[in-house]
Amino acid sequence: MSSKRAFIAFAAVFALVGCPTLTTGQTSKAGTKATADFADPGGQFTIKYPADWKQSPGSANQVVFFEATLNLPEEAAVGVIVATVTAGVDPALALTQYSSTYASQMKSQGETIHATSSATIAGEKAQTVDHSIKVQGKSFKSRQTIFIKNDKAYQLNFLVAPPEKFDEWVPTNSDMAETLKILK
Repeated sequence: MSSKRAFIAFAAVFALVGCPTLTTGQTSKAGTKATADFADPGGQFTIKYPADWKQSPGSANQVVFFEATLNLPEEAAVGVIVATVTAGVDPALALTQYSSTYASQMKSQGETIHATSSATIAGEKAQTVDHSIKVQGKSFKSRQTIFIKNDKAYQLNFLVAPPEKFDEWVPTNSDMAETLKILK
């Protein structure tokens, strides 16, 4: 299976999806490259992504952004998934409980949790969970970030394969996170 299909399969498997924390003092791989604008068809959010990346709908509540060369070479994959979860969101439930539940789910599936931390995404308090995951035999490093606004959970998931390339892509994906605007 191609990296693109594995990445899309990952997006489809998880209804809850996550994101990069904001990192300062690093230069984006995108550098001064052009960006493209994405507006959620449901009018819930907008985000900018590198113009040389592709975007594709995931499930009904998510969109997948990925490096345009995802299929070439097969051994590399970089992407971000943005998702909203509107069912069962309890605004009174602390973000740490949401991230703890996600981390527990990952551990129960045999995945390695590297770190959890606080962040700010789209001006909202957020929680991140860094973990390793395998999708159809392919190893990814992922950063799931969850935040709540207007009784909806928003999640960005930053995925990189091979995992050793994770740190070099953090600035690009942080740039994307900084452009996320929640509209309603």
